[in-house]
Amino acid sequence: MKVLQRSGILAGIIAVSAVAAGDPLDLGSQIAKKIRYPDYDDKGQLKFEVLGDEAQVRPDGLIRIVNLKLIFYEEGRVVTEVTAPECLLDRIKRIAASTSDVCVARSEMVLTGRGYEFTWVNNKGHLEIHNQARVVLKRGGL
Repeated sequence: MKVLQRSGILAGIIAVSAVAAGDPLDLGSQIAKKIRYPDYDDKGQLKFEVLGDEAQVRPDGLIRIVNLKLIFYEEGRVVTEVTAPECLLDRIKRIAASTSDVCVARSEMVLTGRGYEFTWVNNKGHLEIHNQARVVLKRGGL
């Protein structure tokens, strides 16, 4: 099920390792705590930020992020929040995925599910929920 398209987010997640340890290619067994990676547009407006309780590069090169929270902004307002208990990021394939739960919250709806994959191609992000997708529309949101 296609549920959300956003640009910029995977680049932000990839940069988490750079913010966390200074070198995005070699964190070894280091665990970065309370990570935050903001991304701004040309006018200095916050576009999105990536938050997590922990980030660690695994021996296979994937980055494990615990308690992931992605916040998207438009004109200074929060428009979308994506939360998940965990995520594995493949920097080479530009894919973030998990079998865990995911929640996408907007003013007009909340989308939940289990198992997700976020891909980043040609400056466009695409989030797909694999199982137990549920949409709850909020009164007056549309």
